[in-house]
Amino acid sequence: MAKGSGGPGTGGASQASGGALVQGIGPAEAGRARDVLGIAPTESAMADVLGVSGIEGARVSAGMRSDGAVVVTAVWPVAGGEAHITRTFRRGPKGLTVHHDNILLPEAAQGAGLARPILAQQFRAYDRLGVKRVTLDAAKTGRYVWPRAGYEAPADQTRRVRAAFERQTGVDARGMSVGDIARHPKGKAFLTSPVAPTIFGMHVDRGTPGWASVRAYLERT
Repeated sequence: MAKGSGGPGTGGASQASGGALVQGIGPAEAGRARDVLGIAPTESAMADVLGVSGIEGARVSAGMRSDGAVVVTAVWPVAGGEAHITRTFRRGPKGLTVHHDNILLPEAAQGAGLARPILAQQFRAYDRLGVKRVTLDAAKTGRYVWPRAGYEAPADQTRRVRAAFERQTGVDARGMSVGDIARHPKGKAFLTSPVAPTIFGMHVDRGTPGWASVRAYLERT
């Protein structure tokens, strides 16, 4: 079970749902964090939301930003060092949204299938929380993986990727989405190459075919 390491501000406080406040969220911030997340910001709840509740040695922390967002981070030991994951939660007029800031693995731990079960647990938690939208910025292999899984790119980003794809491959990409490019026979080689641009603001919305597609991709074994 993931454990928080305690620290200043936690004070051993307990919430109605049970458990100590996650490290970095003191009693003064707990109410605001609950308003954003919809749940008490306890160690166990935040470990579940970050997808690390079953990982031995995981340490979870959180903090309130000045703009009202809640940033939650987990660190845990893996081959070659430590893995890090950060998520930013915001609540606005359309409900709760999550930005996937990063998931960082040492080189020795990459390609070992560590990320997918963590991300799958996160999406199960997002369903329970009623998250409306998940966003991320896609680089490197993510430029191929996430649009193929079901994430959509904003119109301006789609135009950038489409233009670069046409320049590099000679393919007529008019009307193609980034997902279409990912599924094209030349798409993977292009999107995973250094010449492909980072795709900012990719998103998937709850209740859409894309959400179901991402869930299915993450749950696949």
